[in-house]
Amino acid sequence: MKALSELADKYEQCAKANEATAEMILAGLISFSLESQERQSARADWLITEAMALREKAAELRKIETAMCSELRDRSSHDKSA
Repeated sequence: MKALSELADKYEQCAKANEATAEMILAGLISFSLESQERQSARADWLITEAMALREKAAELRKIETAMCSELRDRSSHDKSA
């Protein structure tokens, strides 16, 4: 189970890194030519979208882990009472 939460944590870390990179790109747009601004803006948008997807995957992994732990507890309780 720990592997799922660790993977979810890694996804969250990657999402944060993507967001930070996107913020840096957007903050520096003024220094680029118009064509470069469009490319860099598209790159920042992609990073933000990817960060959102990573957070969704992290939440899904945590949900799966919670369900698995709950099922194992239920089985353990059932086995002890039988």
